[in-house]
Parts: sequence; C-alpha cells; structure tokens
Amino acid sequence: MSLYDKASENYAIASLAFRENRYNAAASRLYYALYQACVKTHMENGRNAVDFMSATERKYRAERLRTNTDAPKWPHDVLVRYASLHDLGLNDEQIRMIIQALKLRVTGDYGDNEKVRREDLRSAMERAKEILRQLRVPVAGR
Repeated sequence: MSLYDKASENYAIASLAFRENRYNAAASRLYYALYQACVKTHMENGRNAVDFMSATERKYRAERLRTNTDAPKWPHDVLVRYASLHDLGLNDEQIRMIIQALKLRVTGDYGDNEKVRREDLRSAMERAKEILRQLRVPVAGR
C-alpha cells in the first residue's frame, strides 16, 4: 500500500469521523492524509527532509533522520515549511491550509481543554480534498 493509498484512506476516515461528529479524530486523520501525500510526492521527486534544512540543522538532526527501513523520516516541522510545500507546487493559500490542518491535529490530539470546532474542520476538509487531488491522491466526493 503506497503512501498515496494511505492518504486516501486517512481522508476517508476523516470524512467518516466528521460525519459522526468526532472532530478531534477527524482533524488528526485529515492532517495525516495531507502529510502522507506531501511526503510521497517529495519522495517521487527525489527529495527528502534534509533538502529543506539549513547546514546547522543537518549537522544536529541528520543522524536522527537515518532509518534502517524504506520508511522516510519527515519531521512535521520540516514538512510544513514554505520551501518544502512550494516545492510541491502548492500556493500560499494551500500552504496556510496545511499549516492550519497541523494546528487542528495538535488541538485534536493533545488539546487538554480545547477541542476542534466543526466550522473550522468543515472548511479544512473541503480545501484539503482539492490539495490531495492536486497531489494525485484519489479522494471520494465532488
């Protein structure tokens, strides 16, 4: 199963969770759908996380990014950098949406006294669908 397939699956789970009013879980799966699509597209373009790090970051983080598997290590903070996302052909509005999706995921996963609001997530779901399609991820719906 490719990361594009996993991204599609996570978007479907996010949609299901949204319909069931489980907005925290939906936010988490929505972000991971975007994350997986972006990582896979970078991989297909021959790029990795280190390509978007400064020399200093490479020095201190490169060892932790090595892996003994085929799985790429893409720290979330590196992926959501403008340079990384512009490299995928995304525009500033789409990039802000992915950053918003990350914030919603953090709220949904770790927000002690916060929860993801339906209105915020509904908008993010629609905008994410278009980004996923642009990144060649099959998603159901219009």
